Amino acid sequence: MGPNVLLELRGLRYSYPGSTSPALNGVSLSVLEGERLAIVGANGSGKSTLLMHMAGCFSITDPASILLSGAPVERGCEERLRRAVGLVFQDPDDQLFMPSVLEDVAFTPIARGMGAPEARALAMEVLEALGIAAIADRPPHRLSGGEKRLAALAGVLAARSSILALDEPSASLDPRSRRLLINTLSGLPQAMVIATHDLDMASRLCSDVILMNKGAIAARGKGILGDEEVLRANGM
Repeated sequence: MGPNVLLELRGLRYSYPGSTSPALNGVSLSVLEGERLAIVGANGSGKSTLLMHMAGCFSITDPASILLSGAPVERGCEERLRRAVGLVFQDPDDQLFMPSVLEDVAFTPIARGMGAPEARALAMEVLEALGIAAIADRPPHRLSGGEKRLAALAGVLAARSSILALDEPSASLDPRSRRLLINTLSGLPQAMVIATHDLDMASRLCSDVILMNKGAIAARGKGILGDEEVLRANGM
């Protein structure tokens, strides 16, 4: 038997209020257990909107369009997606808000009912696994860009999500921090969906690639990354 399908989108559509064109226009894809899927495309192609739908940030409009472990996600049940899909925002400052990194990483487990001592122990375990235990007591605003991204990732890992959704994870990182992030992600077992302009990172980390244009999937396959004609035709 092949890997399990964790999340499936079937003809997903979405338009922002007041917009004359759809942000997502009939997107269909599956995320398999352990899979690493890159989503590439020009600005405004729908990458971030797609990740936010996967992570339950929008209300479900069509229950048939998003399935989690084979079961449709009904309107009002978006919490199922938020528990299964951990979203790491493009700007970690949008995600880190507690006085210390340790408290930030422990926040979601506590909010979901775990006792504070257990949550702090879990948070420290995750920080140690990522090699950043030394920043546990530091305030997030005093971290470097690379440290902030790893701290934000730690918060999602502590939530025990089965899928990681990462929005431009290498943006604005210096070469050393970028290498550290790529090495860290390559060692994680969770399925990943990575929206990125960093085609080299996509090539190193991901087994499959989806190219988006105007809210739709324009092409699919890792060969896209070396096809200048296809990339150019789709704003890349």
